[in-house]
Amino acid sequence: MSGRARRRTALAAVAAIVALVIGLVAATSSAGASRYRTATAVTGDVEQTVGYDGTIAASRRRDLSFGAGGTVASVGVEPGDRVKAGQVLARLDTTDLSAAVTEAQADLAAAKATLEDVEDGQVDAVTGDASTASASPASATGSLRVVAAVATRSTTTQADQAATSPELAAQLAALAKQQAAVTSSQTAATEAIAAAKDALAAQTSACASPETDPTGAVGIAEECSAALAAVQDAQEVVAARQEALQSALDALSSTLNEAVAALGKSTTEPGGPTPETPGAPSGKAPEAAPQTPDAPSGNQGSGDNSSRSATAADLASAQAAIDVARAKVTQAEADLDAALLTAPFAGTIRAVDIAAGDDVATSDRAMVLIGTGDTTATASVPVDDLAALEVGQRARVVAGTGDPIAATVSSIGLAPEPTTDGSSATYRVTVTLDDETTAPEGTTVRVEVVTETAAKAVTVPVSAVTPLSAATGTVRLVQGEQVTRTRVTLGARGDTSVAITDGLAAGDLVVLADLEAELPSGGTQTRSTLRIGGGGTMTGPPPGMGSVR
Repeated sequence: MSGRARRRTALAAVAAIVALVIGLVAATSSAGASRYRTATAVTGDVEQTVGYDGTIAASRRRDLSFGAGGTVASVGVEPGDRVKAGQVLARLDTTDLSAAVTEAQADLAAAKATLEDVEDGQVDAVTGDASTASASPASATGSLRVVAAVATRSTTTQADQAATSPELAAQLAALAKQQAAVTSSQTAATEAIAAAKDALAAQTSACASPETDPTGAVGIAEECSAALAAVQDAQEVVAARQEALQSALDALSSTLNEAVAALGKSTTEPGGPTPETPGAPSGKAPEAAPQTPDAPSGNQGSGDNSSRSATAADLASAQAAIDVARAKVTQAEADLDAALLTAPFAGTIRAVDIAAGDDVATSDRAMVLIGTGDTTATASVPVDDLAALEVGQRARVVAGTGDPIAATVSSIGLAPEPTTDGSSATYRVTVTLDDETTAPEGTTVRVEVVTETAAKAVTVPVSAVTPLSAATGTVRLVQGEQVTRTRVTLGARGDTSVAITDGLAAGDLVVLADLEAELPSGGTQTRSTLRIGGGGTMTGPPPGMGSVR
């Protein structure tokens, strides 16, 4: 082969090698370009939210019940009816309720009669005339009543003596004053004890659970502290009134003891009259006065009389019985008034759970009334999330597959909700819906609260970011043929996009997925999750498994 031919062959070989190299480079470049799925950083708005399962609660919903138990006589409404405030919705049969009022009034009258008998027996003890117990006037009061009682029940001579004896009149007036002090003190003590019981019940409810603030510190809620102070004040009132009652009892007991002792002395003198039991009609045993645990004990009468006379404690017990009977009359009359079920406000009857002839108790729901006020949704929020929530934040409520309804955070619980399974503490958060919803009360909904927003920010899809912390992450930035990992600062994080506050610019190309990356082993797809401040999460496929949004 000539030299020229050899040169042409060599040149052809070199050209082939160059072409092969160029082809390999081109192929490699093409393969590198198609290896990644990418997205461009754009300018947009991002909302970061935290979401919880909650329930719809109509704030103007009212479960109506009768204020007394009984038999339903009539029902005047049906579900769907519009009603006015004060409208009668149903009635109870009032036969038994009216009978209860009559019985309570009779018990009150009997208790008053017993009190008068005790007072009359004490008058007899002071005057020393047991025969005067055969009558019981009911028209006079105070010292005038006692003087009149002696005058009407005594013989003419005794009446004249009472009318003309300043000493006897003074004794009777003093007795009447002491009796009034005992009865009024007993009523005051009874009222104080009832008020103390109510204060204790309120304190038990207010202090059912300790208050825990967002930092985890446990203390006493302000409401509980105030309730404890109210209980202490009520107990001090009870002690003061019981002390006043005991003083009144001691004074009356002293007067009665002195009278009985004087009467006993007079009967032991030669020619003295034979005494009968003070406070008892001739030939009849004295009637026992009703007892009450609230009445302090008074001193019993002393002297030579072997039969028991009416004591100061008997008077207090009789007054306590009147107080109890009067309270029963009040309750019976209230029960009679409660036989009518009325609408507390205007609205629509949602449900009717009773029918004529049904026996109901005060705890039984009779109807459901829905007003025209705001509708609310509530959710239980972990304590770790409270720092990101504030009253006034925007929210959304989604019921089932319906459209989201705009809402506003209206309250955040101050005390944790009670738990029985040892789970972490949660707090009740309430949002008020901007519009009405047809979802009934109790419907499970999704409550989403907007905790952070970013307007006109540089954003990339969630799958482009590999989280490092709550505030930072990395993205793979494509610059020509180079792919470099770049650290970025994260802003608000939405469901599909993340705001980048530093590290990227609009128009930058970022990697969503490496198509040559191996799939996760085990046949299960995993998701990377980043916990963010306020309890929200940023979720997405693991790096290299995303898709263009």
